[in-house]
Amino acid sequence: MASRREVANGLKEVARRASEASTALAEDSWDRPLPGQDWSTHDLFCHLAATGTNLPEFVGVALDPPPNPPPLDIDAWNDEQVSVRRQQSKTHILAEIQDGHDSAATFIHTLPEENMARPVQAPWGEMVPLGDLLMDIVVGHENRHLDQLEELTKA
Repeated sequence: MASRREVANGLKEVARRASEASTALAEDSWDRPLPGQDWSTHDLFCHLAATGTNLPEFVGVALDPPPNPPPLDIDAWNDEQVSVRRQQSKTHILAEIQDGHDSAATFIHTLPEENMARPVQAPWGEMVPLGDLLMDIVVGHENRHLDQLEELTKA
């Protein structure tokens, strides 16, 4: 089971990697479509910004789910979050990633450690410890996106 420290450190590492990845991108790459996706590089950074900003709400719902919640359309939710940020500058998006992930890491440290072990329902229906869910769908997911961006800069 992932601890508060592991999740918080993972969030901070994602923000660091996002900053590095943005620096490695050529300025004209910011609006380049990503291979095989409907998103641009800018959109992907918007997606990363939304994650840190929305993490406390996500954790709150995971720990105290509403009765009979409607099914989550993750693609629609992601598109909405990206669309809200799409007109923002690179500087603004990168600041939101840093600030959002720092705030999310601080928030994670406020949770009782036993909450990290508490089983919550994953989007795929399985019950998993909250810490493991956060490491997979937040830290792991964002790192996979950053891996994609790093591959693009090497090409």
